[in-house]
Amino acid sequence: AFALVWNAGELSALNGSGVWPAAADPRALIDGGAREMPELGWPSVTVPGAPAAWGDLHRRFGRLPFEQLVGPALEYAEQGFPVSPVVAHYWQLAAQRFLAQRDVALAGWGETFAPRGNVPQAGQIFRAPGHAATLRRLREAGVADFYTGQLAEAISAHARANGGWLRADDL
Repeated sequence: AFALVWNAGELSALNGSGVWPAAADPRALIDGGAREMPELGWPSVTVPGAPAAWGDLHRRFGRLPFEQLVGPALEYAEQGFPVSPVVAHYWQLAAQRFLAQRDVALAGWGETFAPRGNVPQAGQIFRAPGHAATLRRLREAGVADFYTGQLAEAISAHARANGGWLRADDL
């Protein structure tokens, strides 16, 4: 997440990109034969920076309650939204790339974005119940939960179980 905000005659910038996890092991990549950073899989996963960026932007520039800001995204995740032709096209390209991988780190992609092997088509209503649950938790507990609470623990447990380097201490 990146943001440029013009407020009261002043330009502010925010870089919400994540850092490589503290448990990441570059030696393991080198010893495993990697000559460059992999594009896919756990080694390419960084600590997600978007939730922290949302919180930072809200604290600095927000006027509405954070809970109210999450509302529309939560509604779209729960109730769904029609997939546009452009998004459907790129979704199909992503599915061709990600569903062909046998990497455990990408297993959740198909479950989330191509349920039952079905890639959403233009005009189809797409719902994301997992996203809705995460947004609901962020609305109720705040963005810090993503890094130090239940969400952090769930992310860490999933990473540990599947060979990832993300740990609750990183988040």
